[in-house]
Amino acid sequence: MTAADSSADARPGRTIPLLFTAYALGCAALGIAGVVAAVALFDRGGTAGWATVGAVIRVAPFVLLSALAGAMADRASPSRALGASLVGQVAGGAALAVAAPDAPLIAVAAVGFLAHAVWAPAYPAISALVPRLVAPGRLLHVNGTLSTIETIAWIAGPGLGGAAVAALDVRAAAGLGALAGALGLVAFFLSGAHATAGHSSAARPGLLASVRDGAAALVRSSAVLLAVALHLVTNFVGGAISVLLLVAASTRFGMGDGGYGVLTGALAAGSFLAVLTLRRVTGAGRPLSLLATAVLLSGAPVAMLAVVDAPAPAVVLVALSGIGAVMSEVLALTMVQRTVPADMVARVFGVLDAVTVGTILLGSAVTGPLIGWLGVPHAMVVIGTLIPAALVLALPLLTRSGQRPSVLLPAADLLAALPLLYFARPAGAAAVADHDTSVDDPPVPVSIAPVATDAPLPDPPAHD
Repeated sequence: MTAADSSADARPGRTIPLLFTAYALGCAALGIAGVVAAVALFDRGGTAGWATVGAVIRVAPFVLLSALAGAMADRASPSRALGASLVGQVAGGAALAVAAPDAPLIAVAAVGFLAHAVWAPAYPAISALVPRLVAPGRLLHVNGTLSTIETIAWIAGPGLGGAAVAALDVRAAAGLGALAGALGLVAFFLSGAHATAGHSSAARPGLLASVRDGAAALVRSSAVLLAVALHLVTNFVGGAISVLLLVAASTRFGMGDGGYGVLTGALAAGSFLAVLTLRRVTGAGRPLSLLATAVLLSGAPVAMLAVVDAPAPAVVLVALSGIGAVMSEVLALTMVQRTVPADMVARVFGVLDAVTVGTILLGSAVTGPLIGWLGVPHAMVVIGTLIPAALVLALPLLTRSGQRPSVLLPAADLLAALPLLYFARPAGAAAVADHDTSVDDPPVPVSIAPVATDAPLPDPPAHD
C-alpha cells in the first residue's frame, strides 16, 4: 500500500492548517537559532574561520543526519518525531540564550549544531504525515501550500533573528526563537496530529537497514528516479543562485546592501506567482516534459541575468526562476509520496533531504570558483542553462522505456488551493481546491501502472 492509498481517513478542518503552522514556526525558530549562533561566533571570534563554523553548523546536520533521522521517524512514528523536533527548538533556543553571550565559542557552536540536528527528523516526518492525513486527489494542492509556507518560514526566521539581534541582543533573539518553537508545539498539539498512529513495530528492520531501504526505494522506479534527478538539478541551481545573487546584487545590479534581500524575496514571490503560469498549461500532453520545462524555467532566467544590469528586470527574472523551482519541487516530491509504501515515506524523505541539502551545498561550493574563473555573467550562463539543459537533453535516454506513472495530475491544480492566491485561481479551480474529502467521501485509489509518456494529462475532475 502506498502512502497515498493509506489516507482514507483524510481529515478536513483544522488539522492540516495547524500542523503546517507548527512546522512553519519550527522552521522559523531554527532560522533564528542559526542567525544567533552565526552572529555570536563571528562577533566574538572575529575571524573568517568562526564565520565558516557558523555557516557549517547550519547545514552539516542535515547532510549527515537526515537519512538516519528519517529512518528513526518511521520507527518511532512521524508525529512523535515532529513533536520531538519542536521540543528541540524550544530547548535549543533556551540553551543559546544562555550560551551565546559569554560561553566558550566551542560550546556556542555545539549548541547551534544540536539545535539544527534535532530538527533533522522534521521534514521527513511531515512528508510522511501529509499523505496519511490528505486524500490523494488533494495531495498536490497541500504540498504546494506546504512548499510555499516553508519558503516563507525559512526567509522570515533569519530575518526576524537578524532584526532581533540588531534591535536587542543575541540573548533576546535566542529567546524569540524559543518562543516560536513553543508556539509551534502548541499548534502541533492543537492539530491532533500527535494522535496519528505509527506503523507496527513487528519485523521492523534495523536502523541502517531502514536507511538502505529508503535509498533503494528512490531508485527502484525509473519514473521516481527521474523525478528525483530533476528535483536535484533544480536544487543545484538554487544553491548556485544563493551565491550568484549575493555577488550580483551589488556588483552588477547596483542594488546596494539590501539588494540581496530583495532578490531573495523575489524567489519567494515566485511561489505565489506560480499559479498564474500553471493555469495556462492544464492541457500539457507530456507530463515528463512538464517536469523538464520546470527545471529549465528554474535555470533559464538565471542565464538571462547575464544580459541584465538593472534591478527591475533582475527581480522579474529571479521571480520566474522561483516559479520553476516550486513547480519542479512539488511535482517531483508528490510523485515520490504517492509511489513509495506508506511505512517508508519518512525514511525515503530522510535520504532525499540529505541528498538535496548536499546538492544545494555543491551548487554553492562550485559557484564561487566559477565566478572567479569566468566572471559573473558567464557563470550565470553556465549555471542557468548548461547544467539543467544537460539533464533535460538526456530525458530520451532516461525514459527510453516509454513509461511513466499516472500520478502527475494537471499542473493547473498545483498551487490553486493556496489561500493567499484565492482570487488568482482560474475559473473552476476554486471548486476543485475547495472540495473537501472526508471519511464519507473516500479518496480515489491511485494507479501507478505505466502508461505512454505521450499520453495527455487527464482533465481536472468535475465537482458539484
